[in-house]
Amino acid sequence: MDNESKKRRRDKKAIFQLSYLSLELEETEDFMEEYIKKFNEDFKDELDFIAKKQSTEKPKKESDKDIDLDKPNLNAHPVLHKIYRNIVKCTHPDHHGEKYIDLFQKAGAALEEECWVDMITIASELRIELPEFDSEVIHLIESNAESVKNKINNKKESLAWTWNIKKDQREALKKNIYKHFNINKEEFEEYLKNKD
Repeated sequence: MDNESKKRRRDKKAIFQLSYLSLELEETEDFMEEYIKKFNEDFKDELDFIAKKQSTEKPKKESDKDIDLDKPNLNAHPVLHKIYRNIVKCTHPDHHGEKYIDLFQKAGAALEEECWVDMITIASELRIELPEFDSEVIHLIESNAESVKNKINNKKESLAWTWNIKKDQREALKKNIYKHFNINKEEFEEYLKNKD
């Protein structure tokens, strides 16, 4: 087998791995949304109690800001920009209407966040030929893939995830959650009495 065939196979495997990671993160985020909702329902009184105790409003996080898709991240790597521009050619609403709006928005977010995993996955989905990656870009992709894996693991280790997955251990989990949030049981019971 010649070197070109080996390289194509390696690249194809990498794209499949990145696509899998992207889907895994998407699925994890879907479950997480559901699990947070359930956790918040199950711990509504406790969360209200904590909020009342703290009674301070948290400032808006940087990640809560809207992403402006018309102003691409100018600090992103040039190869990431090139992939992005090729995706935009195939998905921009001015040229393709609403047909590819989700992919267009996802690509904009991927550029803003410098998420190689999502950008390569979108390009692959659209059958856009990817440029040849040098060792620096390969390192950036591997680093981003590791970051996505960590994001998935962090979500799966969260209180909301654990609460919804380990239903048979809820009594012990509830004690740990009270401990984690420093909820004094007597104070909480007093709060519940006075709440109504």
